[in-house]
Amino acid sequence: MSRGGVLRTGCVAAVATLLTTGAVSTAFGQHAHNIEIGSTADGGGALAMDWDFDAQPIARVMDSGFPGLFSGDVPGFGDAADAAPDIYQLEVGTEVEIVVTAIDSGVSVKIGAVVLDSVGDTAVLGTTTPELHNHPEWQLLTADANTFGEGRVSFRVREGSTAIGYADSAIHTIHVSNGYLPVLEAATTADLKCQKGIAKAAAKLGAKVHSLLAKCLDKVQAAEHLGKSDEAAAKACDVDHLNPKSLASTVEAEAAKALSSASKACGALSGTSTPFTDSMVQAHLGMASCRAQEQAGAHYNGATHAIGHVLEHAGLGDEHDVHHALPCLKGSFE
Repeated sequence: MSRGGVLRTGCVAAVATLLTTGAVSTAFGQHAHNIEIGSTADGGGALAMDWDFDAQPIARVMDSGFPGLFSGDVPGFGDAADAAPDIYQLEVGTEVEIVVTAIDSGVSVKIGAVVLDSVGDTAVLGTTTPELHNHPEWQLLTADANTFGEGRVSFRVREGSTAIGYADSAIHTIHVSNGYLPVLEAATTADLKCQKGIAKAAAKLGAKVHSLLAKCLDKVQAAEHLGKSDEAAAKACDVDHLNPKSLASTVEAEAAKALSSASKACGALSGTSTPFTDSMVQAHLGMASCRAQEQAGAHYNGATHAIGHVLEHAGLGDEHDVHHALPCLKGSFE
């Protein structure tokens, strides 16, 4: 993962989790909202971060009020609460910095007034006097307030200007996404009905998008390998948004139907609706469409290139147009 690489705006391809090295035990007290920072030896060793990184954790971000900017402040960073045989609280007065080692385009981490959005960017998290506590602002930039997007940021922590002698920590990765709905707290019957309705709408949307893509790609494969009609393949795979019967327009229409269905279950959606806002629901439905595109791209590897070739031959577009209309239809290089 590198700067400018894999932010998904409108949808995202699944990417492998960056595994950490030199991980320490999670035996000491862990708080769900904080990444706890300690060391591997009493008064020395390496800095270590304790959180459930193995669970591929999500930093869920929400519409910030600025179009296309999503933000959230969980997880934060704090001192290790309890000492254990292989993890130790930091010495009082230890300054701790965060260093970005990899970050996707559109993802940033704001700590105080400092915005980290490039490899090598550094900021001070705080000093143990005696407790270190900082909640950064995890940020994600997408096309607009209703567009699904996600990306990853990898980082390590290191000792700052103090000279106690701690070595740098291992690298950890956090996935930043606006597609995850918040956990319901003290949910009412209406809240549960809303969530159920959104889940049903998202599942139906994903199935429909996958079906449309499979129909398109079956015709592309038949044209390429069996000499079947290029015209039929181009018609099934047209990504011209100005054509109301095109694949792209139909996918958009299905997304609108899904939103309408969710609205029936939840009531009028707005920027302040509960338990979920309009932005939350639309981003979540965008995530469903994206995952369906990813799956189709895995079933029919090289799909974007193949569709682009058919469309170009028919004078209806090219591979770039396919990527613009179906940004999560990814494939591997042979």
